[in-house]
Amino acid sequence: MEQREEVTFDMGQPVGPTNQSVSNLTSFLGTIGRNKRFLSLLYTNWHVVPPNSKKFMWNYVNRKFILPASTKKWVIQSIREAWKRFKGIIKHRHFLPYDNVEEMEDFQSRQASGETEEEAFQSLFGKEQLGWVRCYGRSITQNDLRRHADVASIKQKHEEKVSALQSQLGDMRTQQQQQAEEMQGDEEVFDDKFHGKK
Repeated sequence: MEQREEVTFDMGQPVGPTNQSVSNLTSFLGTIGRNKRFLSLLYTNWHVVPPNSKKFMWNYVNRKFILPASTKKWVIQSIREAWKRFKGIIKHRHFLPYDNVEEMEDFQSRQASGETEEEAFQSLFGKEQLGWVRCYGRSITQNDLRRHADVASIKQKHEEKVSALQSQLGDMRTQQQQQAEEMQGDEEVFDDKFHGKK
């Protein structure tokens, strides 16, 4: 954190303090937009990227650079543009060459004959290379994806348990408050009777 590079902004755009610092920031944001660990190519559009992911990216950028809080929107938009450009390049290089009616019909007929989506995809485009997962690159393996899914499942269960416990705690507090009000009412009735006898 002590080695963070400060970038100044003017009119919502990075301007300094040097051209190199501006270049370093924009290059770093482009790297995040192309990194599958931050943004999956499987998202259909930017709107389905989870808010937590966007928040994590903003916090990650702030571990490298000193930025005004008001620049968050610009940072996220820059990452979005880099992601969209990268997604377009991947589509152009790896999907458009195969994008024709015959292959689509072949894909659908294979699925209709009982092949899974993955089997039909492999029949058309070949098996994935050892050590990497198609559309993720060499740094991501099937084990990484399984581990990520497991972590997401554990996290979801944990959040559900926390939510249930918070709900139970709220119910207990409500019961305690009702009991306290009832006891206070009983004490008032007792006091009235006691003083009435005197």
